[in-house]
Amino acid sequence: MKKIALIALLGLLVLNVSAQKGSRGRYYYHPRTYIVSGWAPYYGYGYYPSYWYQPSSQYYNRPSKLDMKLEDIRNDYQDKIRSARHDKSLSRAERKEIIRNLKSERNKELRDTEANYYKR
Repeated sequence: MKKIALIALLGLLVLNVSAQKGSRGRYYYHPRTYIVSGWAPYYGYGYYPSYWYQPSSQYYNRPSKLDMKLEDIRNDYQDKIRSARHDKSLSRAERKEIIRNLKSERNKELRDTEANYYKR
């Protein structure tokens, strides 16, 4: 009777141990995975010497005379508006009115300059 009880106890122990996670008696080897990307510093570059430079790098886009005139007008009026904005001798309402007038004059002068440029 002791032998049957001992065999039953060992059988229960084996079943209990085999129910545990990871103790099935099998071991799988999982090698470490490395992800390596190749790097080639000159891959994709051409063989001609001016590849590193943008095409026709010696000729840059210059602003036209119209663009330069318009930029001068904008800068002049920006200076006038800034000085009017910082003029504390005027009341706030007067400053706002002057700034509004300067902006409308600027826009009118920009339109006139552009229209006269193309009328030539």
